[in-house]
Amino acid sequence: MTKTTENSQLTGSLLAEWIPRAEVMQFLGYKATQMYHFLKSGKVKTVKVGKRIFVNRKSLNDFMEAQSSQSEY
Repeated sequence: MTKTTENSQLTGSLLAEWIPRAEVMQFLGYKATQMYHFLKSGKVKTVKVGKRIFVNRKSLNDFMEAQSSQSEY
């Protein structure tokens, strides 16, 4: 396996674990201020790379599961 192939596989797996903030905003239907407070609350894991913020997919799934178990629909 070449170094380039290894790097793209690593990048692909990392991107599978981290979702750009903008995608999470769109999915949750949050505006910028709502998203800011949500991320600051510490309910999900985040990482900042340069000016971009990414949300950990597993922590978002865990948050969603916790919300669904609290719902009484």
